Amino acid sequence: MILSSPIPNFAGITNFEDIQSRFIEAARSLLLGHHLEYDGRHRWPIATVELYLHHPTIWPDPTAHAVRFPKAAAARQLESGTWYVHRAMHPAPDPMQSSGFGLGPDRSGIDITAGIPAESIFVGILIAGIGDKDGSATALKQIVRADAQDRMGETKWSSEDKAILAKINGTRVESGPLKLVASDMADSPLWIGARKGLPATLDDSFKGSLLRLTTREKSPVPMKRLA
Repeated sequence: MILSSPIPNFAGITNFEDIQSRFIEAARSLLLGHHLEYDGRHRWPIATVELYLHHPTIWPDPTAHAVRFPKAAAARQLESGTWYVHRAMHPAPDPMQSSGFGLGPDRSGIDITAGIPAESIFVGILIAGIGDKDGSATALKQIVRADAQDRMGETKWSSEDKAILAKINGTRVESGPLKLVASDMADSPLWIGARKGLPATLDDSFKGSLLRLTTREKSPVPMKRLA
């Protein structure tokens, strides 16, 4: 089976249904036909992804990092096919500076970018679960501390962690130290639902939008099997 691109192209989107269908096609490829590989030694299947997209008129989602944290994220989420470590300075910060990353391990995450600069479309595809672990912060910690699993509970990034984050942040997904690697397409079902952990005050049109895809039948949020 020929894989669709794991990086969706949102150029020319016309409505939410168009956004969702392009995301689902790419997510099938990410979840069923690719895995993550770090440093050539560690591999994880991608279990869950969520879409955060901001289009100025068609889908002005305020939860996209480019809107919430424009100084730290806007330039990153206009890129396509790169890793965006949440709230990292642009360009990649000096890992020895404690201010280099704005979030601690338990509040961080990592996105695949899929932006369209010509149309001011900001996009981050959040890696919200890998291997047998759920959660975007846990996914990033699993990658960064792949060789130090005894440190998974630490609540601050060490200098070694920051060095790894700086090496990953902004690199191409197909060629950096963290890679998306194609594998045989799995014949497995997917489940779809609303994104997790959104603000309670968020407008229902965004809060209830079905932009979370997972390989897990059991999930911390309500999901339905994707047809």
